[in-house]
Amino acid sequence: MKKIKNILIPIDFSAHSANAFRYGLKLADKIGATIDIINVIFPEGESMDYPVMVAQATQTKVETTRKRLKLFVENGLTALSGQLQNAPMVEADIEIGTPINGICNFVDRENVDLVIMGSKGTNRSRLERWMGSVAKGVVGQCNCPILVIPEGNAFKDIEKMTYATDIKDADPFEIWKTLQMILPYQPVVDVVHVNLKKEGNLKAWEKLEAIKEFFSGQKDMKVNIFHVPGKDTKTEIKEFVNLNPTDLLVMYQTKHGFWDRLFFKSNTQEMANYTKVPLLVQKTN
Repeated sequence: MKKIKNILIPIDFSAHSANAFRYGLKLADKIGATIDIINVIFPEGESMDYPVMVAQATQTKVETTRKRLKLFVENGLTALSGQLQNAPMVEADIEIGTPINGICNFVDRENVDLVIMGSKGTNRSRLERWMGSVAKGVVGQCNCPILVIPEGNAFKDIEKMTYATDIKDADPFEIWKTLQMILPYQPVVDVVHVNLKKEGNLKAWEKLEAIKEFFSGQKDMKVNIFHVPGKDTKTEIKEFVNLNPTDLLVMYQTKHGFWDRLFFKSNTQEMANYTKVPLLVQKTN
C-alpha cells in the first residue's frame, strides 16, 4: 500500500477551506506528509478582449492571489502554533482554469496521494445547491482518494472509522488500504451496509460476516458489522452516523468515464455535499 507522502488542499480563501487547511496540517503532522495548497483562478477578461489585455489582467490577478496565499498559509500555521510536533512542509501555487479541472489536472501532474477539501455541507444557499459543489465534482472526477471536511469539523484522533459498503468482493482490501493510509491510528471499524430489499438480503449478511471473520485474527483490531434496513442509502448512512458517532466515514467511488458521469448518480458524491463528519472517498475500479 502506497504511503501518503503528499497532500493537496485546494482553497478558495473561505472559512471552510481555512478549516480544511488546519485539519490537513494536523493530519500531515501525524502521518509525515507534505502539503500543497492551490487556488484555481479563471482567466480575466471577456471573449472579445484582446489576448494581451486578457493576459495582463490575469497576471495582475495571479500576483494578488500569490500575496493572499502567502498570508493564508501564515495564518493557518500561526493558528496551530505549538500544536504541531513536526510541522509539515507547505508549498502554495496557482492553477489557471476552472476549479474541478484545475484540481484534477494538478492531481494527475503531481501524482497527489490525497486531496483534502473543505465543504459547507448543508449550510449552503439555494444558488450553491443548484450550481453544485466543487467537492462533489472532484470526488467524481479526480483519480485519488478525497477527504471532505465539513465546515466546523476540527481535527481529532481517529479512534472510530465507519466504512459504508454496498458489498463488494474488494471490501476487505479497501478497509485494509484505508487503515494503512491513516497509520499510526488503529481505529475500531464499523462496517455498515444499507439493505434496500424488503425481504432482506441473506447473501449481503453472509459477506459482512466474512469481512468480520477476515479481520478476526488481526492483533489490536476490532470490526463491528451492521446490516441496516432502509429505503435510501444516503439517508440511512447519515442516520447511522448520528446514532453511532465516528471520526471518519469511508465510502468508495467507482471510476466512470465521461459519458457514465453524465448519467450516473452516486450516493458517495451526494454524501460529499451533505456529510456532517469527515468523509474519505476511496477510488475503486
